[in-house]
Amino acid sequence: MNYLSYETLAEASKHELKYLIPLEFSIQTKGANMKTIRIGESTNEVFSEGQSATQKPRTYSLTHGNKLIRFIDGPGIGDTRGPEQDKKNFDLILQELQYFQDLSAICILLTPDSPRLTVSFKYCLSELLTHLHKNAAKNIIFCFTKTRQTFYRAGQTLSTLKSYLAKFKMERNVEIMLREDNMYYFDNEAFKFLCAEKNGIQFDQQEKNAFSESWNISSNETLRFLGHVMDLDPHRTREMLSLSEARRVIVTISPILASISENIETNIRLALRHKKECESLNETTADLESHLKIKTVILNVSPLDYPRTVCAGKNCISMKSMPNTKENTVHYEKICHAHCYLDNIELGKYPQPGLVNCYAMTNRKCRNCG
Repeated sequence: MNYLSYETLAEASKHELKYLIPLEFSIQTKGANMKTIRIGESTNEVFSEGQSATQKPRTYSLTHGNKLIRFIDGPGIGDTRGPEQDKKNFDLILQELQYFQDLSAICILLTPDSPRLTVSFKYCLSELLTHLHKNAAKNIIFCFTKTRQTFYRAGQTLSTLKSYLAKFKMERNVEIMLREDNMYYFDNEAFKFLCAEKNGIQFDQQEKNAFSESWNISSNETLRFLGHVMDLDPHRTREMLSLSEARRVIVTISPILASISENIETNIRLALRHKKECESLNETTADLESHLKIKTVILNVSPLDYPRTVCAGKNCISMKSMPNTKENTVHYEKICHAHCYLDNIELGKYPQPGLVNCYAMTNRKCRNCG
């Protein structure tokens, strides 16, 4: 935002800071003293170590020339609260995307100099790419942050990323290219300098010169990035959402199919047992007539006269193993609203933004579960 507004760091320092997302960092002052710098306030940003700073997706808008640009800031991957939290974060992102028809770019933020393909590296990329439709490959952009330490290049992360994408192509038959026009290099230290300076931190001229160079490079990269994004053919979000919905349907019907399969196997065993009993009988009419009928097991579905609302709170759900499979499915322990009369709600779908208006919800939280 500041890169688009001011050509130089010196010009930016003469004006008020512009920011969309709150920022917090600590900086050493004279001696061994530390000072915490905080810009902006938001309940959507949590600065606890290990947790994703952004708690929920949020859309920010800015103008560049005659273009309106919308950025969707989403939670990161690899939250210390575990894979379940990552899953919730992805569900929130998909929920946010329902309000947009197109995505011009999908930005993956990486730090430079990751020399090894660690478990964490693979997990984070795999979780992200699994949720993307293969047609979105052309819209993926890699943004490397904190790159001054690697001379504004990707460093050893480049070879690590190449190795991962090559394996991903073999396993998924989806090629994600690494090219000059989908790799960008930034360092936010110049903005931090402005924040610190406006909070009374002093810097010498040599430091200011270094920050000024960093500003110029990041500013040029921002313009290069936006120029490329505007030339891309947008990705239709319905393709990504359809993929997610297909995955959800599979998970939903899997326990039903497992029950049907188990029921079929039970009935086959009953039929074979009955056949053996018939074969062992004397072939008299009376004997055979008494075995004309076979006992079978059937599944009964009882439709409700009204929808019920259940939430995905940790106190409301449990994981149940599905018969004859290694898969688990969600079991809803509680009914949060027994008689829900909302219109235009698709039954059995999650996430379901419309349920925010359900009686069970207040301030986007469940009255019963919190």
